Amino acid sequence: MKFKQVIFYFLAILAVGYFYLVYTNYDENKKYTYNVAVTSQVTTVQKYKAIINERIEQQKRLLEETARFIETKEYATDYDTIKGVLNIIARTTGFLAVYSGYIDTYKFIASNNIEPQYNFSNRPWFIAAKKNMATGFTEPYVDRLLNIYVISVSTPLFKNGKFIGVLTADLDFEIFQKELATLFPLSNGSAFLIVNGKNALDKMGQILDFDSIEVKNALKTISKKREGNEQIFIKNKPYIFVYDTLANSDWILVSVLDETMIYKQVNKKTLRDLGIFLALVLFGVYAFVAIYIAQRKFYKSKHLLNLFSKNPIGGLVITDRAGNIAFINKEFEKIFGLKFKANIGKNLKELPDIFYQNQNMQDIFEQITNNPKKVLA
Repeated sequence: MKFKQVIFYFLAILAVGYFYLVYTNYDENKKYTYNVAVTSQVTTVQKYKAIINERIEQQKRLLEETARFIETKEYATDYDTIKGVLNIIARTTGFLAVYSGYIDTYKFIASNNIEPQYNFSNRPWFIAAKKNMATGFTEPYVDRLLNIYVISVSTPLFKNGKFIGVLTADLDFEIFQKELATLFPLSNGSAFLIVNGKNALDKMGQILDFDSIEVKNALKTISKKREGNEQIFIKNKPYIFVYDTLANSDWILVSVLDETMIYKQVNKKTLRDLGIFLALVLFGVYAFVAIYIAQRKFYKSKHLLNLFSKNPIGGLVITDRAGNIAFINKEFEKIFGLKFKANIGKNLKELPDIFYQNQNMQDIFEQITNNPKKVLA
């Protein structure tokens, strides 16, 4: 078999083997990538859940400690003291306002000067605390006085074991959104908080259309399960949902990944490996061709020299165009007493005793040097 055919068949077998391996491992790589993505998202959700929980717990502990202090005071006699404490809490924690409301008179003591008197029994912050008689967060709602969306943290107040009112702190919902968004950097996805199946915070804008029926149904399912991970199709497109409930609240932290974007990374890796493979193949072809050409030249020169060395024509010396000796046959060595190894690379002008014995030899040498293609008879 010819050398070229060997190269061709070798490269063909190599290419077929490579594509077979890529094809047979592609589905396995996709499954592995999916599992890695889910595991990574579960870890990320757990990590940021812990961070958010800690922040919520800090705010709850602060509010509960303040409530225990206020419970020891009387509205009528300790008004200024209570107001001063609430003002300090608001200024040092970033709350919009901190206020205590008393159910017997529907009166307020607030960190600011907004202290209306009205029946607040239907307000979200009051309901959140009274419902479970424990500290809790509300859903975002419009503050009736500030006319902006807020989230309230509220805790019940007791006097001698009797429920007497609620201590509440308001957070600007927009600031709350931005703060949580910085905690959850995601590529190819989004993160948000939901409660009762409603979207509360979307980190990355609109990877999902929260107005679509499919998304609403998905969020309702998540709200019922409250913890886990699953693949959900939205408009025939697969998404990976990972979700978990925050501590002591109805809030659920949800992260969503676009599954097709994950597989694009697998495809990119496959194309990159293919590019590397093709580059190596081209390099191999170039190397084989270079070696083949070099071998051809070498064997051709060797064959030519062997012919000259075995030819009974007498003494023979071969030079390059500059007159540097490349080969001397055995007869030439015998006639002139020269050794091939000792004179290889020397110029003929360095051997004047042989080539410059008479004018005729000098003329022949000059003609050969000036016109090496000319045949002399």
